Amino acid sequence: MHAYTASLFTKVQSELAIRMAEVAKRGGGTVRGHSVVIVDGARSHSYEVALGDRTDRYTFFLRGKREFLLVCSADAAVCDELAASFSAA
Repeated sequence: MHAYTASLFTKVQSELAIRMAEVAKRGGGTVRGHSVVIVDGARSHSYEVALGDRTDRYTFFLRGKREFLLVCSADAAVCDELAASFSAA
């Protein structure tokens, strides 16, 4: 396993998109969107998955050889606050 660096940001998007499509399908939902958010000072990929009347946000924060997954099932403002307040320190 290689360490993640910011130069891999675009490259990992396709792998994460495939992973999220599988997660959504297993749960009976669909991926509704992708966005880039800042988590702990770094660009991160975030996906919205619609599951019936609920939308979950999955945000991937990658640093070195560690991967953090922030999962939020609240409204957009709460999910934005989760991403903005997360620290891997």
